[in-house]
Amino acid sequence: MAVAVILGLLVLLHLVLPGLLRSELEQTLHPQPGQGTYLGDINLNLFTGLLTIDDVVLGEPGREYLQAAHLLLDIDMPALFTGRLEVEALALDTGFWRLSRNPDGGLDYGIPLPEAGAAGSQPPAWRILVESARLRHFRLLYRDRRSGPPEQQLLIERVDLHDFDPAASRKAPLEARLRWGKATVGLDGRLATGDGLSLAGDLEIRHLPLGRVLRLARTGVPLSGLLKGELRLGLKDHQLSLSGRLSGDGLAYRAEGLRAALQRLSVAGLSLQLPLARPGRLEFSGSLKGNGLSYEAGDQRASAQRLSMEAVEFRLPLERPGQAMLKAGPVAGGDLALTFGQQEVKVAEGRLSGPWKFSGSGRKVSQQGLTLSLKGVGASRSGQQAQLDALELQLLPGDILIDRPEPRGSLSLGGVRLSHPSIGDDRLRVQKLRISAWRWTGKELELDEAEAGPIGLARYPLSVEQIRLGRSMLSTQRLDLGPVVVSGLKGELRRGPDGQWRLPVVREDGPGQAVREEGPEIRVEGVTLAGEGRLHFVDRGVKPPLEEDIRVEVLRLGPLDSRRPKADTPLALVLRPDRYSRLEMQASIRPFDKSFHLQAKGLLQGLHLPLVNGLVANDLGHRFLDGELEDRFELKIADGRLHMLNALGLERLDVEPIPGRKGPPLALAIALLEDRQGRISLEVPIDGDLDNPDFRVLGALNPIIMKAVAGTAALAIQPLGSVLLVGSLLADAALQVRFEPALFQARGLDLAPGMDSRLRELGARLADRPKLRLRLCGVAAEADRSKDKKGNYLEKKTELLALAEKRAEVVRGLLSDAGVGRAQLRECRPAIDADPAGS
Repeated sequence: MAVAVILGLLVLLHLVLPGLLRSELEQTLHPQPGQGTYLGDINLNLFTGLLTIDDVVLGEPGREYLQAAHLLLDIDMPALFTGRLEVEALALDTGFWRLSRNPDGGLDYGIPLPEAGAAGSQPPAWRILVESARLRHFRLLYRDRRSGPPEQQLLIERVDLHDFDPAASRKAPLEARLRWGKATVGLDGRLATGDGLSLAGDLEIRHLPLGRVLRLARTGVPLSGLLKGELRLGLKDHQLSLSGRLSGDGLAYRAEGLRAALQRLSVAGLSLQLPLARPGRLEFSGSLKGNGLSYEAGDQRASAQRLSMEAVEFRLPLERPGQAMLKAGPVAGGDLALTFGQQEVKVAEGRLSGPWKFSGSGRKVSQQGLTLSLKGVGASRSGQQAQLDALELQLLPGDILIDRPEPRGSLSLGGVRLSHPSIGDDRLRVQKLRISAWRWTGKELELDEAEAGPIGLARYPLSVEQIRLGRSMLSTQRLDLGPVVVSGLKGELRRGPDGQWRLPVVREDGPGQAVREEGPEIRVEGVTLAGEGRLHFVDRGVKPPLEEDIRVEVLRLGPLDSRRPKADTPLALVLRPDRYSRLEMQASIRPFDKSFHLQAKGLLQGLHLPLVNGLVANDLGHRFLDGELEDRFELKIADGRLHMLNALGLERLDVEPIPGRKGPPLALAIALLEDRQGRISLEVPIDGDLDNPDFRVLGALNPIIMKAVAGTAALAIQPLGSVLLVGSLLADAALQVRFEPALFQARGLDLAPGMDSRLRELGARLADRPKLRLRLCGVAAEADRSKDKKGNYLEKKTELLALAEKRAEVVRGLLSDAGVGRAQLRECRPAIDADPAGS
């Protein structure tokens, strides 16, 4: 009987306990049973404590929070009678758990979780302890009830949890493997829910969609791409923290009017703080490495194949993005490309060294001395090109305001090459440029001192060893330059066999091109040549070719001021065309006047005239074989008019005509003008209209020289002879000189009265001009002949010609005695004057 009673009680307990257990579980998991919470078949083995439940459903009408096809519990039965539900083992298969995010940012877990410190909270009737729990093929469904994307599904391939007490703050070991579409997440951590949800551990992610994560977290940051990494995870008080290594592929940022992309990102030392329940702020620290960066905003574009940032710290208040903070150490990149409208910049390598910090609230950059280093820089815009082998910019420590930037520092450029339409196909090269101290005020660049050199053109032989620039200020509106000192000036003036000069050319705007805009105001304190400069002069248009070095001993110019175009700028110049000649000039110019203005005085000494053959030979029709020139001149060019006074002195002139070229009779002019010492002195004025395309200085010089020749010859020879200036001053008809004949007594060799002294005077004057040659032609006149009664001449013709020849010898003798050289007196065929009036 007793046995039967015991068996009956056991059967009764076996029948009643599942119902009581169902009621307690439903009451614990959901306070209002019958309104969405459902437990299916419950099988309990009181002897083993094994409980199985089919069709577990937790929820509310119309919405299920948790569902599982099978729930297996291995319960500690003795503990059950003490009010504790100790689960030695739990297995949950094939189900889901739905979480929701409320519009206020809070999370709705669907099941009651203890809240730490909640006022008036009542402990559950049963204390649930889980010694071991396992989930397989379980889905986590997430939905944002405010404005999030459609419900997201996270597949829990497996979860293993040990020693878990939902009401305790003690963390329980947790291992999980999750899948979200193609993304996979592996977690090895510890979980606690007693003081709110707390999770920490090692996280391994693959192919995680960044854009979907940020949208679910309500960050508002328009980023997308795939992430993978090995991270340390922390989740507490709705604050997510990540640290470790992270990499990304196909990252993109898209906002209104702005696009940025990064093919590959590698983050070392990551430290990320991300709020989940409220906007809060986004925090990041670590180092970055990226490949394939691109950026686009309007007509601005940028790209970089390689980019790295060390010691990065970033803080972004999501509700106040204007207070963002970015701090970084060295920043480096490679294969950079920037486009601003029609301007393009490319950089092979770049590095920004030194710590710096950007503060959005103060809109400033705080730095302790930054250095920007660039290599292989190329820039282009509208036919203009610039290339730099290296650039180094150093900033002095201090804050830089974004709205009113005034950075200070130094700048060094190496291997500069510039191309511009104004210099044609040539390219300007600067080996090094250094600015020792500069300050940028937002609109103007102030320089304390700058130095550049060597400077030259790629295909034109013009170079400067060094240019030094004093304290200056530059802007788009004004160039205010301090003293400019030029050292080691070298250039070349070259004329080829075709007669064309090879000179630097500044091209004018072609047809159809836009008119040049008004240039900036220019003020230069002065330009000085230090040491000596050299110009190499080559003329292959003459034979033999000429090649000389011209030394520039003195060059001083300044000051210049474009705001005062009528102000005179002094110029001092000293040149040495060769070691024996010198040009010294003091002048004033007006380089900014609409009409070119020059006023100068100077002295040219010892110029070897063959040096200028290339400039004057074509116009003179002769080339100089020898000779020196001295010219004391005064020159004025104003309003398109040229006025020049020249006091010329020439020595040892020797010229030869150029076959096929027309020109004045220089040989005769030299012979008439040269004195006994081989010197010529002339006063030569030149006036002309420079705007007249037919006006040439040498063209104006020719008639002036010939007039001077005629005047000098007239003074030298008359009244002993006559000078006649005829024709166009070309060829042999240009200048004709004739002397009064030497008269003789009839039929004899005695000179007429007064002829002896006159011939001696003529001889003295000819002796003073040793290059002037005279033809002596003996003549027999009518008075030297006699006739017979019939009117026939008695003297034979040969006798008369012999008389004429002897008279020429008499004159030659007298002139020789007066100092005339034998080479000056040319023989001439004797003649008989048939004029009856001849005497």
